[in-house]
Amino acid sequence: MSEDNVQKLREIYAAINAGLDEPLLHLLHPQFVYKSREELPAGGSYLTTDILRRLAERKEMFRDVRFEAEEFISSDQGVVVAVRGTGVGRVSGTPVDERIFHVWRMEDAKARELWSYSDRAKALAAVAQ
Repeated sequence: MSEDNVQKLREIYAAINAGLDEPLLHLLHPQFVYKSREELPAGGSYLTTDILRRLAERKEMFRDVRFEAEEFISSDQGVVVAVRGTGVGRVSGTPVDERIFHVWRMEDAKARELWSYSDRAKALAAVAQ
């Protein structure tokens, strides 16, 4: 994956963390698809406009939501990003700190697909195919 694409991914995480919906949409392909972890409530696949709704739902449940990209692992089939997701439950006050793995596929200098995994090995296997 080119440095340009890694830079685009950094911009995506910055837009998500800043709550900037319009800049985020400009970084996503018109046919963007997001596949969330199946073990999550409402897990499944979502299209471009749905990603904003999913992010808004997350911010309703948690305050101080952050997705910090810690590592980028490139392959011909995409890039795995090790992400530290943090936040604090709005009702419970319980802190959340989890490591998740995003698999990104780029097309035309925009994010075309994002698949989310709890397991590093499964994320790496997804880009090895």
